[in-house]
Amino acid sequence: MKWTDQAALRKQAEAAIHHAPPHDDRGATRDELLYELSVYHAELEMQNEALRDAQTELRASETRYRDLFESGPSGYLVLDGKGLIDLANGTAGEILSAPVEELIGSALAGYLLPEEAIGFERYRREVLRSATRLTAEFKFRATGGGHRYVCVASSRLSASEGHLRVALSDVTNQRNMMRRDEHRARLEALRCHASTFAHDLNGLLISMLGYADVALQSLQPDDAPFEHLQRIRELGYRGVLSTGQLAALTRPDALLAASPDGPGPARDGTKRRDRG
Repeated sequence: MKWTDQAALRKQAEAAIHHAPPHDDRGATRDELLYELSVYHAELEMQNEALRDAQTELRASETRYRDLFESGPSGYLVLDGKGLIDLANGTAGEILSAPVEELIGSALAGYLLPEEAIGFERYRREVLRSATRLTAEFKFRATGGGHRYVCVASSRLSASEGHLRVALSDVTNQRNMMRRDEHRARLEALRCHASTFAHDLNGLLISMLGYADVALQSLQPDDAPFEHLQRIRELGYRGVLSTGQLAALTRPDALLAASPDGPGPARDGTKRRDRG
């Protein structure tokens, strides 16, 4: 369309209405010219309305993008060729335990634990050489002197040489849960081994007590071996009691284990005989 400035179009239209002859070179009448200008005016109004709608949508889109960038679940950074932070969002500040204003211009490596710095630099250079996104996990300093585990996903920023876009995700809770699960698994394995050991040892002791009882039945109290076999028998019963306690500790309801107030054989089905 020839006219895009509404004020200039109106001025030209007014001049045409007051000074144009009844018929122009094309044979158009003044009314026809006014109608044509009115059409142009309506078109311009519609164009302006569409432009205002587009601007409103652009502002809304910018607001949504800024909200997603600033309040997203992950930290977002842009690093320059030296590893300094050019851009950061609020979540990155929370993960790195620093305000965004402090992050800008600082080295991301400075927020790592000292022993992680070399590994991170190798990772950064590998990302610069790669055409795909690379992910690694590092330990970053946390408020209070501790540390947190952070998953770092990075890729090259094609628009700028040496620049990286970086996403940070705090995975400390996941790592702690994994450690607890591994600890529980180790305890469960230990419990199974201890339970098996207690069962096997109890079987050996019961067999030993059986042989001692048989030997005692063939002796008299005044026989020389009688006292020694009686002592072996007593120690065997103490061993059975101890293995019973160990087996109780390996059960899931270890806190409800039976108290050792009676002899072990009475609980595991063996019979106790008193001699002499």
